[in-house]
Amino acid sequence: MSLNAPVDSKLNRRRSSSVAAVSIGRNNTMKPKRLAPRQCNLIIKSWGRTNKAKVGKDIFEAIFNEAEELKAAFGLSLSMRGKRLRSDSTFIAHTDLFIDTFDFVIRHLDDLPLVIENAEQLGRRHATLNIEDFRPEYWGIFRECIIENVSNEEDRETQIAWRQLILMLIFHM
Repeated sequence: MSLNAPVDSKLNRRRSSSVAAVSIGRNNTMKPKRLAPRQCNLIIKSWGRTNKAKVGKDIFEAIFNEAEELKAAFGLSLSMRGKRLRSDSTFIAHTDLFIDTFDFVIRHLDDLPLVIENAEQLGRRHATLNIEDFRPEYWGIFRECIIENVSNEEDRETQIAWRQLILMLIFHM
């Protein structure tokens, strides 16, 4: 990547990221490789160093910066930004639930069938929300905003582990 890259380079980097995959599955997405024990350990250590309350808010704010129209799906006003957004009780409730979900996933990385079952249940709950105009590219935005905010300070190996975990969760949702 060029040192003179435009400001949009973060977005372009997001959209061009990839990970090893093994087969085509539901929703025309590729099934990610299974996490190796070392990758699970890297994720657990990384999550332990994370300021969870801050990162939850950072992730959702990044998602809304990429796709502002998603605010409505979360019961938020499109005009809400910055401190007003981050202090809104509905926004905080969503970020807290998101962090609780990730806490569960990371506590149970040694039991991937349980994690997958949880992701499938989460997907079924989200499917009942009937979000109008939900576009498949939103999954990529969610994935990259999560990875960027959770593993931003981590080494490449840890970032790849996070990417594989997020891809697995999205695949099973």
